[in-house]
Amino acid sequence: MIREPFSFSRAMLRARDGQEIVLPESESGSDNIVFSSEAGKAGAELIREGKKIAFKVAGELAGAEPFFGYQPAFHEAGGIVLELALSSGLQKEMEFVSIYQHKEWWTRPVFGRRCEQIPPKSQLVILKSREEYHVFLVVCGEENRADLEGCPGGLKLTLSSNLGNQRELSDLALVYAKGKDPYALAQEAAGLALKLTGKALRLRREKKLPEIFEKIGWCSWDSLGQDVNEKAVFEKMEELNEKKLPVSWVLIDDGWSPVDKEKQTLTGLDADLQKFPKGLAGTVKTLKEKYQVEYVGVWQAIKGYWAGVEENSEAGRLLGSYLTRYPNGEITMEPKAESAFGFWNLWHSHLKRAGIDFVKVDSQSSFSIAARGGCSFGELSKAIHTGLEASADLNFGGNLINCMGMAPEDIWNRQSASLSRSSDDFAPRVPGSFAEHALQNAYNSVYQGCFYWCDWDMVWSCHEDVKQNMMIRVLSGGPIYLSDGAGNTDAAQIWPVILEDGRILRCQDVGRPTLDCLTGGGEEGDGLLKIYNRYEDVVYVAAIPVKETEEPLRGSVQVSDFPVESFRKKDFQGNTSLWDTEEFWVYDWKKKEAVLCGRDSSFAFSLKPRDAELFHLIPKRPGIALVGITDKYISAACAECIPAGEGEYLIRSLCAGELCFLTTEKVKEVRQDGCPAAFERKGDLYSLSCAGMGHVISVRVE
Repeated sequence: MIREPFSFSRAMLRARDGQEIVLPESESGSDNIVFSSEAGKAGAELIREGKKIAFKVAGELAGAEPFFGYQPAFHEAGGIVLELALSSGLQKEMEFVSIYQHKEWWTRPVFGRRCEQIPPKSQLVILKSREEYHVFLVVCGEENRADLEGCPGGLKLTLSSNLGNQRELSDLALVYAKGKDPYALAQEAAGLALKLTGKALRLRREKKLPEIFEKIGWCSWDSLGQDVNEKAVFEKMEELNEKKLPVSWVLIDDGWSPVDKEKQTLTGLDADLQKFPKGLAGTVKTLKEKYQVEYVGVWQAIKGYWAGVEENSEAGRLLGSYLTRYPNGEITMEPKAESAFGFWNLWHSHLKRAGIDFVKVDSQSSFSIAARGGCSFGELSKAIHTGLEASADLNFGGNLINCMGMAPEDIWNRQSASLSRSSDDFAPRVPGSFAEHALQNAYNSVYQGCFYWCDWDMVWSCHEDVKQNMMIRVLSGGPIYLSDGAGNTDAAQIWPVILEDGRILRCQDVGRPTLDCLTGGGEEGDGLLKIYNRYEDVVYVAAIPVKETEEPLRGSVQVSDFPVESFRKKDFQGNTSLWDTEEFWVYDWKKKEAVLCGRDSSFAFSLKPRDAELFHLIPKRPGIALVGITDKYISAACAECIPAGEGEYLIRSLCAGELCFLTTEKVKEVRQDGCPAAFERKGDLYSLSCAGMGHVISVRVE
């Protein structure tokens, strides 16, 4: 049991007519509190598990006489409000990051030092006070969603149904945890919420990124927009082939399907024949046979198109038995799992016959807006996502990108999906947009990364921010896909990311801000954002500017920037944790230099405006430590090192390039394929030319 640093201070009921009813406290105990009056009651039950506390919130409005007349009901967008007063100790020296829903589809971070700065619709709030983190994760439960908002000296917890005529509300609303590792705390809070709600959703660590996205892809959106057509797609493929870039998959984004442009409704299930004269099947056939594209996907909107399905159209006739009209007037699938499955399976099976391998489903969080007043958050979202995922599993082996779906009702009600977008659109034509894009992806990954692998969106290889964009994407842990128009691909910016077959050299977790940036805020802090991830026991840190400045930004990297406890593993000699070591190297990717640092020391650097830095933090170990092929950003992913006897190590590489390793011991001999190999030494750093895959380098040390 833990002593919580908060107390319930106030409760309020909101009715559909706008009336707000403040309730006095009437009952309280160690694990429950009730506020009540003649007008109604509300309260919370606390469920404790170790150092975590879950909040189950419930309330009701009293009936009015005569009972056959008008009855009060909860407001669909916020029926119950409980206020939590935070202790003075927690508020002392407090700083926070809040991940809040700033648009109906997206979340973003905000930073501050006072509770009242926490915005409405906050989904994850991390408070740091002194050296301890306090994590508040709100939940979309069985039927209702919860939200947090700051108020003077505390937090407001709101429970909403989205359904009209509700006089009773009850659901799991919040999980609280405290400790030293905020990322682990967020995952543990998410795990407890899933356990208590019985949801089929699994944590991200239990899922794999779909195999399709292990290689680099291309998307039509930021090059062609809604003007996408077969000719333009083929023109881009010609360029990629000429430049010998092994793009493995193509996503034909919004604009391929027949629609009523004025009404923004879907009119057919195949491609627009004016844009794709041979239909979708003809385009896919050419992409796979002529251009050796392995996989082709298409974009879809969750309601059919942005405003649903056109009733008097081919799509309306084919899908008619699964459709209904929503409170906002849009026509789309019924909020039933069987109807959603029928809708998607009819469309997806058609796409599958045309050769489509995966889909990206957009505009997901708009569904709750369309259904407001007529369907609860839980009922609607469970039905739609259950049907969608069942169809994607049946037709495409689960290969699905979820997009524009960061409202909690979507986050919490998918079952099998493993991949979801984590930011607003990449905006290469908007000057200065990189900072917002990087902030959203890095901080949203703290929240969304509990449940999904994160899609940081497409990227241009020919752009002034390309270096920063590529560096953070290899740290994202998610897909990497281009969207340059024809003639604008810069191959030199792509090769540090991939192998010759197009396989992405990426980290193994989700990219997140370093601890020193988490609550200090790359936005409100010193203008420097650091994002970290790992490959095996090597930690990669990218440093990028997120404020416009003419002066260099100064920063540092050290072990305390990330929770090394989460990297515990055994090395090939059986040592329990490589990060128990007292020393580590910082390898500067740009300078190709390494510095040995103590566990409690730091490595200082200077970052020029519009530039980026990448550092590898490598724990010192007996023998040699592999840096890898340094032409690539995630160089350790290009090679492996295994002991081959007393003082001897074998290195196998996946590609050609400069190979580096580190050691403080005397190197007696280096051979490649059994022949003596020339090498250069710079301090503890040794480098040599590696001939490529299949070649073996042996290193002997004293």
